[in-house]
Amino acid sequence: MSKHTPFYSMRWLFFFITALALVSLACSLGGGPYHEEFNSIGSWGTDDTSDASGNVRSGAYVFTVKTAEQFFWSTGGKDFGDGTYEVEATQTAGPLDNGYGMMFRVNNDTDSFYLFEISGDGFVLVARCANACEDYQILIGDGWFTSDAVKQGVNNTNVLRVEAIGSSMTFFVNDQNVGTITDATLAKGDIGIFVETFSEGGVTVQFDNFKFTPPES
Repeated sequence: MSKHTPFYSMRWLFFFITALALVSLACSLGGGPYHEEFNSIGSWGTDDTSDASGNVRSGAYVFTVKTAEQFFWSTGGKDFGDGTYEVEATQTAGPLDNGYGMMFRVNNDTDSFYLFEISGDGFVLVARCANACEDYQILIGDGWFTSDAVKQGVNNTNVLRVEAIGSSMTFFVNDQNVGTITDATLAKGDIGIFVETFSEGGVTVQFDNFKFTPPES
């Protein structure tokens, strides 16, 4: 079995995407440490449209993409560089053929970012996007790859972590190393969370405990 190619590697699908629908309007600078428990909306972008909704409820950011072939994200209005990024993600509804995860070192002016993505059926993807993913670069392997580190199905929490120092970045799913890259394109920026759908919509993911820890001096 091979995973569906994500939207940003199939240029024609881009015309069906409404990107940046949930971008935060607030911006706060700081080097951390940071721990978002989603007890309130804070600086995270929220919205509810015919295609997607994102809001803070019961101590989590609840993100639903309602329609097929969509990619929506929300950013936190931060500015972080070197350090450890971590978030908990739990799919609670919808088909397992999907994608969800974290963005980091986000440049909101150029819609560029690093993307760390897993799926409900046990795949992983690491990529760098520019111009809202009109331009992209797969950073590990040829695209989606399977990993036993991913807890598949609904109501199973996966912890995504990235240790990023300069151009060196190591990616972990549930404390298991799934790959290391070297890329110096983006040095710092905002953080974000996202959900992607493929052939079916109705995917809901709850995000919690987004953390950033700067390196020890």
